[in-house]
Amino acid sequence: MTRFANWPSWAARLLLALLAGLTVYGAIPTPSRPGSAPVVFDDKTLYRNIAERVSHGEDYYTAANAEHRAHSYPTTPAQVFREPTMSWWLALLGFDPLRQAALIGLAVATVMAARTALERWGLPPSRRIAALAVLVTGLAIIGGHQMYFLHEAWAAMFIALSLSLYRADRWAPSVALGVIACLFRELALPYLMAMAAFAVLERRWRELAGWIVGCTIFASLFAAHLSLAASLRHAGDAPSQGWLAFRGLPFVLATARSNVALYWAPGAVVALAVGLSLIGLFGSRNPVAARAALIVGGYMCAFLVVGRADNFYWGYLYAPILPLGVVLAPPALFDLWQRAMPQLAVRSTAVTPP
Repeated sequence: MTRFANWPSWAARLLLALLAGLTVYGAIPTPSRPGSAPVVFDDKTLYRNIAERVSHGEDYYTAANAEHRAHSYPTTPAQVFREPTMSWWLALLGFDPLRQAALIGLAVATVMAARTALERWGLPPSRRIAALAVLVTGLAIIGGHQMYFLHEAWAAMFIALSLSLYRADRWAPSVALGVIACLFRELALPYLMAMAAFAVLERRWRELAGWIVGCTIFASLFAAHLSLAASLRHAGDAPSQGWLAFRGLPFVLATARSNVALYWAPGAVVALAVGLSLIGLFGSRNPVAARAALIVGGYMCAFLVVGRADNFYWGYLYAPILPLGVVLAPPALFDLWQRAMPQLAVRSTAVTPP
């Protein structure tokens, strides 16, 4: 059974009420759907231009500085410049079909690793198939137009692959892939921190050391990147407007639309899917699902306060992980109902006398 099997009745009722409230909240009309307004020049176009200039032999920081200034993007603080990893990688691959193939290859590897992990969990075949199907809806972000020019898409694939490969007795590949995810987009750092937190909770000290080493390697490389990016600043440069926006639950639900099955779905469906996914992940006693719960829940909590309206694509970071919770939700809901309505549960299981 799930973690909710021993919850007090009042807590189970409260959680079910919150799920209902979230669904109703999602049904409230919003002025516009993220990404629905036409744009002339967006972040993906900026990073495409930078990558193409690097492909032609230009220094990354020179190219990034020129493109930021040409299109009125901020050049201060230093973190407005993305890490160079993706541009270098795309320059190495050379042309678009190979870039798309590389992204697809990561998605396929994630599906294969997830299939093995689900078999190891002992899920029945029907639920394994369902889990893989919903996983594909999260990985399908790679099918968008030129998604290989978006840092978050690469980071999301490496996070999903890292989590799919995680095993308590073989954690080194997960650490390495997590660090690579951070080098594509520093917003993947919470993933490393969540995995390290579970190593502490489970008293896996060697594994904890591995995650700490991974964080240290990334921090050193990111510090070097920030130093180089800071040297691009000119006197009088206009700073970024910042990312502390307090956009709340609407922004969180907007990031959840990064799943292709939810992008055009009604708001109530998106909210219900988010609620069910979180309940399924947090309720599962599986150690990998528990990690997924902290990762997804952590990102969503952060997005309550961090992220501008045009940053909705940050949801790509957890998009491949979130759908798994929907498959894990039924037993969690059953336990919640049993605890919330114990009288009805007893009555429904009682044997009618002759």
